[in-house]
Amino acid sequence: MAETSDSTAPSLSSSGYEDGLGRRTLAFDRETGGIQERLHLRPEFWAFERAIAARVRAAAERADAALARARAAIERAEVGMRLSPVDTQSHFYLLFLALAHYVNGTYDESIIWGRKGAALNPSRCSNLRWLIASLVATNQIDEARHFAQALLEVNPGFTLSAYGRWCPLKADLRTELIERLRIAGLPE
Repeated sequence: MAETSDSTAPSLSSSGYEDGLGRRTLAFDRETGGIQERLHLRPEFWAFERAIAARVRAAAERADAALARARAAIERAEVGMRLSPVDTQSHFYLLFLALAHYVNGTYDESIIWGRKGAALNPSRCSNLRWLIASLVATNQIDEARHFAQALLEVNPGFTLSAYGRWCPLKADLRTELIERLRIAGLPE
């Protein structure tokens, strides 16, 4: 296929529909037969982030190869960004890229995407957590503490013990993440 953006690729067609959760956009690649689906969650469902995280955790527990899948997650999120680069909800793709790069151990990349996500939506706590942990992993403690304070301004009741109970990572990665958040100064 010639070098074109996904939004103008001749083999790509897209459509969308509304459902109970929000607007879903489907893109079908006629060359590969692949279908990509995006959900634009309705604002009234944003409060259910914990429940969504629980579903993500359940899915992660079923997938033994979480680290091997990190690269695929990065690629899918990058495709999502190319499909809709000016989407008002693009901070979700930036969050997913920060998360996938964190799990992949590519912390510098996680920081890049986490900073972009924080610039678009500074109150997205999940993005701030991946950004903070990646900054600690690269020994940028002062900046990590800055973002930890930003997280506490958005969510003053945040504690590591509560987050640790529903964090969507497997035990070893969860322990490492919690320790990095602790180093940044987030409360027990």
